[in-house]
Amino acid sequence: VGTAVFAVALFMFSALPAGAVSSAQLKAKALSLSNFPTGWSVDNHQSSSAADKSACLKNLTVSGKHDAKVTVKFNQGTVPALKEDLETGPSAASRYREATARLSNCKQISFTSDGQSASGTVGAMSFPTIGSQSAAYSVSISIQGVTAGLDIVAFKVGKYIGDVIYEDLGTPDLNQFQAF
Repeated sequence: VGTAVFAVALFMFSALPAGAVSSAQLKAKALSLSNFPTGWSVDNHQSSSAADKSACLKNLTVSGKHDAKVTVKFNQGTVPALKEDLETGPSAASRYREATARLSNCKQISFTSDGQSASGTVGAMSFPTIGSQSAAYSVSISIQGVTAGLDIVAFKVGKYIGDVIYEDLGTPDLNQFQAF
């Protein structure tokens, strides 16, 4: 059994191009539950946010060749919630440029969720620089008189790109978001 496991592991790592990053190596760079205050938990639900439903925010990092990609999600009950996507690969820099261009051009959003109409606005926001490049945006969405906010930060650190989406009712706590 030990020899078989070693052979499989050797095959998996030899299949990676030189300098490539494995999913496990990338996951080690992602946020973990230890980065959050008491009361937060890992969110394993397959759920979508307004960023997934709105046409101009959908798929902020478009598909392309990547060495590795990971997504981690956390919440405190239902909200606040935080999702982080990290990836690396040969076209990561161009995906970062496309994502920030899409966010910059997205001003108004509207979509339907569970039969309810939602509308909102997107705008650039002030946020400390993350990595070598980053861009931050604030999204405000109203559904049946209830307002929810999403803060989005897209960033590039060396050969890695990522985004963090922080959601909450009303206006997200910017200090807490910066702390993560």
